Amino acid sequence: MAELLKWQWLAYWRRILRGGTSVKGNLLVMGLLAVPALARYGTFLRDVRKQTAEGNTSLLEILLAALLLLCLQPGWDAAGLAIGTRDMARFPLSAPHRFGLRVLSRFVSPISWAFVAFIAGGIWPVLALRHPLHSAAAYLFLMAAGFAAGLAVSDLSQTAKAALPIRLAWLALAVGAGLWWAWTRTFPPLPSHLVILAGAGQWWAILFAVILAGIAAYCARCALPWMLKHSPRKGRSRPARSARRMSLLSRELRLQSKLAEVRKNWLISSALGLYLVVADRPEPDALRVMLGVLAFLSIAVAMNSFGFDGVPGLDRFLLMPLKSIRIFLAKNRAFAIAVCGPTLPLAILAAWRFGWREGTADLLEGCALCFAMLAWGNITSVLRPENAGSSAGGNVIDQFLAIIIIGITTAGAIGALRATPQAAPFYLSTLVVVFAALYAGSLWWSAGYFGRQYERIRQALS
Repeated sequence: MAELLKWQWLAYWRRILRGGTSVKGNLLVMGLLAVPALARYGTFLRDVRKQTAEGNTSLLEILLAALLLLCLQPGWDAAGLAIGTRDMARFPLSAPHRFGLRVLSRFVSPISWAFVAFIAGGIWPVLALRHPLHSAAAYLFLMAAGFAAGLAVSDLSQTAKAALPIRLAWLALAVGAGLWWAWTRTFPPLPSHLVILAGAGQWWAILFAVILAGIAAYCARCALPWMLKHSPRKGRSRPARSARRMSLLSRELRLQSKLAEVRKNWLISSALGLYLVVADRPEPDALRVMLGVLAFLSIAVAMNSFGFDGVPGLDRFLLMPLKSIRIFLAKNRAFAIAVCGPTLPLAILAAWRFGWREGTADLLEGCALCFAMLAWGNITSVLRPENAGSSAGGNVIDQFLAIIIIGITTAGAIGALRATPQAAPFYLSTLVVVFAALYAGSLWWSAGYFGRQYERIRQALS
C-alpha cells in the first residue's frame, strides 16, 4: 500500500508539473488566494473565540456547521488522481489496505491541504469553551465522522442505484433545515452542536460523537467494496435514440454540471444563503464581495467552454445542422443557468434581510458579472482553447485579466451603493447594459471566428 501511495503522489504531481502553463498558473493563483484567505480566516477565528469566551456561541455554531459541511463535500476527491477509486479493484490488495489507500490518497491534492488548515484552525475557538478537553475531543471525532461520511457518499454516488436517493436526501435535509428556521427562528439541531454540549460538561456528547464516527467509518468501509462490485454510474445511461432527441441546451447543462467549478459555486452559494438566513446582523457588502469571488471561481468555465467537449464533441457540433452562433448561445445559456443561477435566490434573500434596493442592486451586480464573464469567455474560448477533464482549465494570463474585470465590476457596485444608495440601481442598470452590449459583440465575433478557425481549435483540443 505504501508503494502505491508513493506512486500515486508522484504521478499526480508529475501530471500537474507537465500539464502546461495553464495548470501551473491555476495552481499559482490558488496559492496566492489561499494566503489572504487563511489570514482573514485567522481574524474571523479570533472574533469567534472572543465571543465564545464571553458565553455567546452563535458564531461558533455557524463555524462548526460550515466545517462539518466542508468535511462532507466532494472536494476531497482530488480530480486527476492516477489511481481512481474504480481502478483500485485491479490491484491485489486486501480490503483494509484498499480502504487505507482510498483514505490517504485524498490528501494528495493541494485543495485537501487547504481543507486541513481550515479544519485544524477551527479547534482554536472550540478550546475557549468551559471544558476545552471535552470539546476538543468531540470536535475531532465529529470532523472524522464528517470525513468518513463524505467518503461513503462519494463512493455510493458513483452507482446508479444510490445516486438519485442521495440527491433526494440532500434536498430533503436542505428543505427541512429551511422549514425549521422558518417556524422556530432558531438554528437547526445539527451534529455540530455536540461540540458545544461537550464544552458545557455534557459527557454523553463525546460518547455520541464517538458513536457517530464509528458508524460513519463502518459505512465508508462497506461503501467502497459495494461500489466496486456494482457497475459505476455511466455518463450516458440513456439510449442513443433519446440522446439524439436531447436538446443542445440540456446537453450543455449536463456537461457543465459535472465540472468541479460549478459544484463548488453551488456549495459556496448555499453556505452564503445560510449566512444570510442565520446571521443576526449580516453585512450587505459581504454578499457583494462574495458575488465577485464566486464569479472568479467560475470564470474558467466560460473562458474554456469547448475544453470539456474535446475533439469528439467538437466534431459533433460540425455534424449538427446548426449555425455557430446557436452553439455559443446554448453554451452561454447553460452557463447562465448553472453558474449564475444562485444569484437570483441570493438576491431574494438580500431583499428580505436588507430591503428591496439592496436586493435589486445585488441582482443587477450578478447580471453585470454574468455578461462580463460571458463576453470575456467567448473570446478566450476560441482564441486559446485547452482540453480539460473534470475542471475547466483556462490560461493564467486570461484569468488575471478576468480578475481585473470582475474586481472593477464588484468595486463599482459597492462604491455606487455607498456613495448614492438612491441612484445605485440606475448606475448598475447602466453597467448591465454596457456589459450586455459587449457580450453581444463578443458573441457575434466569436461565432464567426469559430466557423473560420474550426480546424485550429480542433487541433488545440486534440
